[in-house]
Amino acid sequence: MTIYVGIDLHRKRSQIAALDEQGTELLSRRVANDPEALKAILAELGGELQVALEATYGWEWLADMLEAEGHELHLSHPLRTKAIAAARVKTDAVDAHARASAPHRSTARSVCRSARAA
Repeated sequence: MTIYVGIDLHRKRSQIAALDEQGTELLSRRVANDPEALKAILAELGGELQVALEATYGWEWLADMLEAEGHELHLSHPLRTKAIAAARVKTDAVDAHARASAPHRSTARSVCRSARAA
């Protein structure tokens, strides 16, 4: 089963949302930006993870970790993430949920795969 994960990354803490293939929310949690804690949360989800992350300041360490763990990574451009920019209610939880929704909805065109060399 594919699980879609969205992460709203901040300097010290981030918001993670996870949706199943039907769009049902499986997880919405604020976590410290600790690689081991993030790995543990993602491991709880099981399944094949597709993770969407905004390419904003300081995202590289998380992208490297996600790719090393074998997760499919999608990077969203901050100015092109329409669902987030147009949201009437803007919170970290809403942002993470919108990112989790992007890879399997029509907003997927605003999300691109990482082009960085491994």
